[in-house]
Amino acid sequence: MQRQINHIQRRPKINSPRTILLLIILTLILQPQFFERNLYLNEVASLFGLFALIYKTNRKIFRRPEVLATLLFISWGIIRSIFSVFSIESPYAYFRHQSIIYSALCFFLAIWLYKDVQYWFHNLSKIIKRSIIAITVIPIPGLIYRLSALYIYPFVSEGKNLKLRLLFIATCVVALSISHGGGSGIIALSVAFFFYLIITKPVLFWFFSLTGLICTGLLYAYNYEAFSTSESLGLISLYTALPILAEDPNSLIRTYFWHLSINRALDSYGLGIGFGTHLFSDWQIPLVFEDSTTNDDLIYFLFPHNSFLGVFARLGAIGLITLTTIVIATLKSYSMKYKEINQFDFSILTTFAFAISVSLLNVVIESPITAGVFWFIVGLASCNGSQLKTHTKQGQLSYQTKLRREI
Repeated sequence: MQRQINHIQRRPKINSPRTILLLIILTLILQPQFFERNLYLNEVASLFGLFALIYKTNRKIFRRPEVLATLLFISWGIIRSIFSVFSIESPYAYFRHQSIIYSALCFFLAIWLYKDVQYWFHNLSKIIKRSIIAITVIPIPGLIYRLSALYIYPFVSEGKNLKLRLLFIATCVVALSISHGGGSGIIALSVAFFFYLIITKPVLFWFFSLTGLICTGLLYAYNYEAFSTSESLGLISLYTALPILAEDPNSLIRTYFWHLSINRALDSYGLGIGFGTHLFSDWQIPLVFEDSTTNDDLIYFLFPHNSFLGVFARLGAIGLITLTTIVIATLKSYSMKYKEINQFDFSILTTFAFAISVSLLNVVIESPITAGVFWFIVGLASCNGSQLKTHTKQGQLSYQTKLRREI
């Protein structure tokens, strides 16, 4: 094992094109709004992801379910995009929505750069790590993007004690949320906790998950009339119908978005509404803008603040099923039954948990600003989980061989 690590550490060079690509990904993580809008770095990363898929990907990885599901996700997205041509309302929105498809190519970019990420994880100096932490928590507006900065902390945290590293990461997330405002980071931290339950305490995970689903279903059924009415009367009607949610406007708006998204997907017979069309109408979500033209354009770029429901609304049941398969298959690869995860495994898993939890509460996969980074992290987790699974199988085979010899 040590020989393999040494081989990995000697492999990359500072002036390597792969290192430049990693810097592009790091730039997209820290400040995607500026660099994507001005330099189109997400498109650059996606283009190299296509190159990696065609020329650098070992065909054996296509046996893995999450890889096949990613290819199916892209393929179905292309098919749905072609049929969307017949229902385009805004050509500009149609091309902007394509980022949902091509950003998934960053999954294969991560597979190509996996060993380089592993190298820099073991060789990045402590000064650089601490500088990155300082940059993210300094309350300077516009310096970093507070949501994707969560992905950095698992890689710059230090120490062999994983529980202490978890505590350190949680402290950084809280500091980031306080210094830059907003509670999305803390909520994402809470949701990420459930991903550890999947691996460490699956019984508890299913207990909390089923309890949450049942309570949500009962609350939705109890207030079904209010939601049904709001679909024709708009968001304002929910303020009077659901005073508890009205105490937190963000929760109310998200709940309304989710309700409308599910209904739009079901109204399309589970095929999704496609690209270039509006998901919500402006009268349903009254917003005040100085320029009415901006308001007209905005309706094409309003998403439900839950990427899984956003994919469901645009790509239908096939898009949702493939995306869910990718996440479940990747998580299934992680197992601590036969092998304890090391520091690098811990960092990848924690970052993956943050990426999924952030996507459940925000616009991630649907936006070119954040989609490429999301798929890159999922690709890293796929590689890492597959590596853990391989080591587990090798350990089981070695143990069985040893038993046979003793018998």
